[in-house]
Amino acid sequence: MSNMQDPYWQTVQCGMKKAAQEFASDVDVKYYTTPTYDSAGIQSSFDAAKLTNPSGMFLQVVQPTQLVAQTQAYMQKGIPVVGASAQQPNQLYDVL
Repeated sequence: MSNMQDPYWQTVQCGMKKAAQEFASDVDVKYYTTPTYDSAGIQSSFDAAKLTNPSGMFLQVVQPTQLVAQTQAYMQKGIPVVGASAQQPNQLYDVL
């Protein structure tokens, strides 16, 4: 089952769209996903999203240390990064 066919992620997608419509009419929500939860696919999706110069990111990281440096770099620039279903320790990302 691809991520966007999973009822959990469909619910997340609906919530993001609704929030974008209600709170900021100029928000463009884009989805970058992979049909599996493999590290290479997740990295590829993250890299594709980076090319759009997002003003914020919502992501799920399956591997505990994957994307830590990239996520920290976004946060240091003041770009909000929200993680879901994370199993990694907060200190890796300097979450306050």
